[in-house]
Amino acid sequence: MILYYTRRCYYFFLLTFLVIGCGKPAALWTFKQITEQNYQEIRYFYDEKSNSLSGEPDRFPMYPGGSVGFLEELEAKIKYTSADERDKTQGQVVAKYVVNREGKIRKVSILQSLSPGLDRSVEKGLRNLKYRWFPAVINGNAVEVTFIQTFDFSLR
Repeated sequence: MILYYTRRCYYFFLLTFLVIGCGKPAALWTFKQITEQNYQEIRYFYDEKSNSLSGEPDRFPMYPGGSVGFLEELEAKIKYTSADERDKTQGQVVAKYVVNREGKIRKVSILQSLSPGLDRSVEKGLRNLKYRWFPAVINGNAVEVTFIQTFDFSLR
């Protein structure tokens, strides 16, 4: 009987320590956060060929403001380098990236390069977004999703 209560107290203190010491896991979103920050699904850049899923996700990855918010933030972050501007480099960079289960962009790779400076600018812009994504979901489980996106560079 004493062993039973000792074990329960041990589990209680362990659980309390974990909750207080670790805090809320970073990967948990609340419905309130999703609605307040206007998270919307982004389907446009989804790459069916690269995804190892058995089909489309039940819910695609979500970003505040949807495609419009995502593209506006990328436009503000991705800039011409001074060397490329001086050389009047114009064209497209095609990037492939993964939105992982934690809502972060990982595995950025350049499929079509324009110049090393612009390639780095695209990679840096994708990795340093202001907000995290809400991951794609299949059967209630977060899954990784691969996107392929084209970035157009033109001097006006």
